[in-house]
Amino acid sequence: MLFNFYFIFYSSLNFQSTGATKIALHGCVHCNRFVFTPTDRRQLCPLCGHPRYDDDTKQPNEVCYYFPIRNQLRALLRLPNYREKLMYPRRRSSNPRFMTDVYDSPRWQRMFGEPTDSLEYIVIQVCVDGMPIFNRKELLSAKPVQSFIWNLAPWLRYRDRNMLIIFVFPGNNFKAKQSRKYYDWVASEMNDLRRVGVDGIKVRVFGTTLDSPGRREQLHMQSTGAFYPCPHCLHTWQPGVRGQTCGGFRVFLPRDSRWRQRSFVYKGNNYMFRDVEVRGIPEERTDYNVAVMAAMATPSNPVCGHKGFRLLHRWEGVDWEGSFCDLMHDEKCLCEMLMKGLVGKGSNGMYKNWNKDEDHRQDCEVYGIFQDFYSHPESLPPWRLSKDDVCVMDRRVCSMWWPHMMDKLCRKGKSFWTHR
Repeated sequence: MLFNFYFIFYSSLNFQSTGATKIALHGCVHCNRFVFTPTDRRQLCPLCGHPRYDDDTKQPNEVCYYFPIRNQLRALLRLPNYREKLMYPRRRSSNPRFMTDVYDSPRWQRMFGEPTDSLEYIVIQVCVDGMPIFNRKELLSAKPVQSFIWNLAPWLRYRDRNMLIIFVFPGNNFKAKQSRKYYDWVASEMNDLRRVGVDGIKVRVFGTTLDSPGRREQLHMQSTGAFYPCPHCLHTWQPGVRGQTCGGFRVFLPRDSRWRQRSFVYKGNNYMFRDVEVRGIPEERTDYNVAVMAAMATPSNPVCGHKGFRLLHRWEGVDWEGSFCDLMHDEKCLCEMLMKGLVGKGSNGMYKNWNKDEDHRQDCEVYGIFQDFYSHPESLPPWRLSKDDVCVMDRRVCSMWWPHMMDKLCRKGKSFWTHR
């Protein structure tokens, strides 16, 4: 109740000025298929008969806050200055030799073509992520479903005041199973915005942007540690001693690449793998094959990584290709994994509690690679930097001159090589 009070007060301050409205929706927590609107006076779910309200508290079992996009856009389009800002794709400077913004991408050209002198489309990108309320981790979390507008210039589209909010799921209990009914419920409005639009201007969804856990939930897929980890192709991990081995990226290399071999020497270093990589480039996931796999799948019996239909499968025009990876999160995870492998566990500094050397030693023995490493329990992995090497890298980073407005990668004389 404390969360509801603060949220209603806070949201009213931010959205009344834009003409937006807030609607409290109630969901059935038993069948997870029906949504009660404020005008619906029924006390029981018409699909399963489960009560709408808790018998003890007399409060709804589940609440979701909805902010109709149509009202937000209609209020913004009344502002002449805002309409002019939406014409940025036509007004901007461009060079046909370079891709300087999303409008130069093949996907944009295929969907919308060249910009015209009139405002025909408002193109949005849907984003979902959890967050602590008021930036205080000890309070309940919320999961807002927001979108930014691609028509705006880069220095405007990502500002808070220019974002559109669709839903706010309060608390920590809204997973894919609980939130699906709300995405299905709002699909009628989103489809009407696509066909009819707002004041003659049609609204199109360009895609979604989420981190790895959010993408897995939104696409209703297994985790990135499952056998089929990739949302874009049918690439698979390899079975390991204790589970999936997160490798196998050599399939994307040319057939004659030395990195497909089981072992080779390059610049004096010995490289070894568990086997020779003979697989070809995996097939891409498309709207057609994803629909077939999702129709066959269930949460308890996934098919090629799919546990069922994605949460936005009822939204017209939202294709599978638009499920973009968040490069910032993915590159951060990649860099952290590389750092852990290169630095490993240390007596001080970072990664004090991370130590996979013994597991890797067992793997090497099973696969018959790096014999010196698994034969001597005290030896370090061949891919591990020595303590002197780490100190050299630390001094190099600390001695850099950092450009203005760029985050420094060192603090108090220590870099990311030795301190997180």
